[in-house]
Amino acid sequence: MAKGPPPDPRRARRGTGTRPLPGEQKSALAKAPPVQAELAEARPPKDLPRAVRTVWSACVTEMAGNRHLRAPDLVLLKTYCEAVATHAAASSDVHKRGLLVENAFGPCVNPMVKVQKDAAVTIRQLSDVLGLNPLARIRAGILEIAGASMVMDIRERLLKQVEGVK
Repeated sequence: MAKGPPPDPRRARRGTGTRPLPGEQKSALAKAPPVQAELAEARPPKDLPRAVRTVWSACVTEMAGNRHLRAPDLVLLKTYCEAVATHAAASSDVHKRGLLVENAFGPCVNPMVKVQKDAAVTIRQLSDVLGLNPLARIRAGILEIAGASMVMDIRERLLKQVEGVK
């Protein structure tokens, strides 16, 4: 047995019901606005280390492909890439010198371990904001679809009304 009140055919004809009219289907996925072409081809900043430029290119490609790359995101993306470079340099030092290093008082933890950890935290936080990890992509997709589908529904109803007036 179905829950809730039975469908009201008058509301369906007015377009205020929750169910589509016969022969019509609500789109499951709303289309996100396209990314500006110059952003999809954004070059990495000149001061970014050469080793991290591939990270920049991969992130720009990913974000443009998911249609959520905007001009203000490039500043955060640069910071993300710098954190990746910092993490790589700290990791390299830890691999080369080890976890324990000698100082005036004897062995102590390599200070680059803290730098490595801080960079990893920054990478994780910025990847959430930029939608560069699986959970962030799922969250962004769900929120984007919900908001965009409402907008698309309103747009479709307005277009039907405008076509009905002509």
